[in-house]
Amino acid sequence: MQQSGPTSPSTIVSGELFSRVYLRPAELLADSVKFRLRLGSYVAKNATPDLSELREFLRVEGGLSVPYTGYVNYEQFFQKLPIADVLGAITLIWRYLIGKRGASYRFQPYDRQAALWVEFVGRTFLEESLGYRLDDRAGVHYFIDAEFENTRSALLSGLSDKRYAAVRDALEKAYKYLDVAPGDTKASVRSAFEALEILTRLMVPEAQNLNKGMIDKRLRPLVVTCYPQATDRAMVEKLLDGFASFVDSIHLYRHGQGVEEPIAPTLEVTVYVISHAAAALRWLIFADQTLLSGR
Repeated sequence: MQQSGPTSPSTIVSGELFSRVYLRPAELLADSVKFRLRLGSYVAKNATPDLSELREFLRVEGGLSVPYTGYVNYEQFFQKLPIADVLGAITLIWRYLIGKRGASYRFQPYDRQAALWVEFVGRTFLEESLGYRLDDRAGVHYFIDAEFENTRSALLSGLSDKRYAAVRDALEKAYKYLDVAPGDTKASVRSAFEALEILTRLMVPEAQNLNKGMIDKRLRPLVVTCYPQATDRAMVEKLLDGFASFVDSIHLYRHGQGVEEPIAPTLEVTVYVISHAAAALRWLIFADQTLLSGR
């Protein structure tokens, strides 16, 4: 999980802490003392007026014991836990707060407190260079990088048309296979390919499989017609050459490899495949919509 390089003058935020501008680690972190301290301090001061009730909830729902040192000590709680339990506690605290929907705390409903908790944790992940992200229900997942996550969000939201429901399902699986430890890169690549294959077979219903021959003989003539300008068509022809090679490369991970242990792609290769597949899907959905409209 790589961070971007050194901060350039154009990206420096006025008033930011020195360490967050100039001392960011080259690799995203799996854990951080400051991160744990900030979580504990936030919960102790902001999360709920009844820290004992939250303590019991964490014990019952997560098997997590918050120490009592004359008071319910959440700072010590977050300092001592294994990192997996720290991340689990983040989700459990959200569940506690959202479960008290309808009640109010500090003149705000508890679901607002749940939203503030998610906002704080997400910001803390970023500021402390932690390699995690939150979903909309405060579940914690591995974070690849900002560009990868932005592409993920944009493309999945763009697949809302019911015609692309199966495409979206396959693509979501490709991403979710990287949300576990360790990530199943081979399954992720296969699901990304499946998303492409479903879409191209929607465009070319008579085709059986997505491969170079199908692209050259069936898909190419359709996609090229979406571009009236000669220069665009020439460029698209070359893009389709690259797409055909890309598809053929994925087949290396989709079929038997003649070895005892299956060979899985590296995380870097997997991220490239999913990113490339996402770009191809956006392009092909444009072509599909163009063909459907008869333009």
